Amino acid sequence: MSFDSGGVRSLVSALLLKDADPKGHLAQKTDLFVGTSSGAIVALALAYGIRAGAIADFFANNAAKIYEPADTDWNEGNPFSFEQQIALDTVPTYDKAANGETIKSVFQTKYLSRNLRDALIGLFGNARLSELPRSGPQVAVAALQMGAVTRGSAAQWKPVLIGSSRKDPLSEMLLADAAMASMATPTLFAPFKPSLPMAGDCGYFADGGLFAANPSMAAIEYADQYCRADHHDVEMVSFGTGRSNGGIDSGELGRAECWGAWQWMKPYACEGKSIPAVPLINATSSASAQMSERYAGMILKDRYIRADFDLDEPARDCDSSAIGPITKRVADHVASEEWAAQSRAIQAAWTKPDERTDVATAERPIPPKSRLSQMFGL
Repeated sequence: MSFDSGGVRSLVSALLLKDADPKGHLAQKTDLFVGTSSGAIVALALAYGIRAGAIADFFANNAAKIYEPADTDWNEGNPFSFEQQIALDTVPTYDKAANGETIKSVFQTKYLSRNLRDALIGLFGNARLSELPRSGPQVAVAALQMGAVTRGSAAQWKPVLIGSSRKDPLSEMLLADAAMASMATPTLFAPFKPSLPMAGDCGYFADGGLFAANPSMAAIEYADQYCRADHHDVEMVSFGTGRSNGGIDSGELGRAECWGAWQWMKPYACEGKSIPAVPLINATSSASAQMSERYAGMILKDRYIRADFDLDEPARDCDSSAIGPITKRVADHVASEEWAAQSRAIQAAWTKPDERTDVATAERPIPPKSRLSQMFGL
């Protein structure tokens, strides 16, 4: 099972899974969960044994605190340059633009990472990925390693999957830290540096949605690399977070020839117009999600089930007031024939006899049969 990024919209994924698997039986039969950003929380929680209903409650109960706007003086040390501090001191920092952004969010992350980590520690405690039972479902989450260095080379961006495989060099990471690394969305949360006692310094991480907002293809890669799973044997259900209105109409763009770094990162919409906050990140994550869906569908064909639907409204990924409308929209969708057909397909795929190699034992080489065993068909 794979789970998209989407902030509070990951509530969609949790509620859809809750409807398809109210008793958690399908989750127990799943070999591998993979998630990105807020979807990483869903994937990690399921691998940790938490049911979909409790995951939905986590988002509903913690969204307001996680996405509580940070004050400009929240750092113990001043994070601003002299010029930035002058701007903050002379400009009303809480005047909102048409898209809800403020001047202060240009100069610092919008939300407090410590609020997110407190919520995650409350969910996972100090459990580590490597401590997940090998006999149960495994998990991997997408994150961008910001300064990966290999011997004799310069630092470079490195997309990684942080998982529970014993061969994974990052498997000693706390579940909470893996989620933090995957959710470190540029401009929203600060880059995250986990503590890895057995692996040393692995540097900072940023949001996995920068390259795998829909982690379906990442799931295929991880299953192949660490679980010895041929893609012909993979059955996958990919949970979206609701397709929301995005993009910029030509009438809303204004003078496109003037768009530079400011407009791509923190545009101020003209009166009566609507431009997504941080359109560069919005565009790259949305496009990568769509391409991943296409490629996974091409590779897995009818063994790929995409569970998603239209929300018919602009994305409100970081708005806790969207919880109620999202819950209602999901309730409407699960009553539809479209979801009934998808739910039946998921049940059929997950309950048929499974002759594939078990993920828990896949990492151990299978000893060859002896001549005697071969002779007697043992």
